[in-house]
Amino acid sequence: MEVFVKWEVFDTIYDREDVLALRQAVGRELQRIQQSGKLKELRAFSDARGGFMLVDVDSAGELRELIGLTMLDHFHTETHLVTTAEELAELFERDAAAG
Repeated sequence: MEVFVKWEVFDTIYDREDVLALRQAVGRELQRIQQSGKLKELRAFSDARGGFMLVDVDSAGELRELIGLTMLDHFHTETHLVTTAEELAELFERDAAAG
């Protein structure tokens, strides 16, 4: 299943040393996620301390493990299951045919 994952750093993390340490830790986590084979897209926001990724996982547990504790402990996270435009079109067609 494909999952959209949005993250933003907690506002309480602003001390320069804390920010630098978190950047190092998150950099390692993002590298691990990229190497997992589960990542389809990864982008950082230009106007906020955060970003999003699109991942392909088999379960909620796999998603939690992929995101990792560093991100879960220091970021607001929001996740959504996603579907392709083709799958959505098929759903609309079936609904229209059902009357």
